Amino acid sequence: MEIDSLREGFDRVAEKRSLSSAKALEAVDQIVNEVELAIVKLQMMKNTDSTGNVDHPSILAELKAKLNEMAPRNQLEGSQKELNAALSKYLKLLEKSFNPDISKAYRSVDFEVHTVNNIITNHFYRQGLFDLGDMFVHECGELGGASLKLPFQA
Repeated sequence: MEIDSLREGFDRVAEKRSLSSAKALEAVDQIVNEVELAIVKLQMMKNTDSTGNVDHPSILAELKAKLNEMAPRNQLEGSQKELNAALSKYLKLLEKSFNPDISKAYRSVDFEVHTVNNIITNHFYRQGLFDLGDMFVHECGELGGASLKLPFQA
């Protein structure tokens, strides 16, 4: 059945999205941990070095090397590509399942004019637009407008 295949496709996209999100959060956590470690090292060196000669460039170079080694950008790009591929497949599945031509959805239906007028009048009265509802009842020549208004008057 078409609905089952659509549901399976949606489930695949949702799974890829959650996997991509988890990978992104993991990469961000790794980056935060490395930056926090570098900050701690900088603070420790500043506190222990009484001469004031703190080797900031070496700590920052070490941080840069670790971040490049982790390559979070490559990890994120890979999971994002997988998610985009799953989304494009799902979009194609949707396009196959549903006909975008609105003219095929049209069908000639005979509406009962009295029922449609009552629905419109009820809408006006429900919204508190009593003058507009009264005018609509008068213009369309419907009878019983007062009985429709009673439940909505305070």
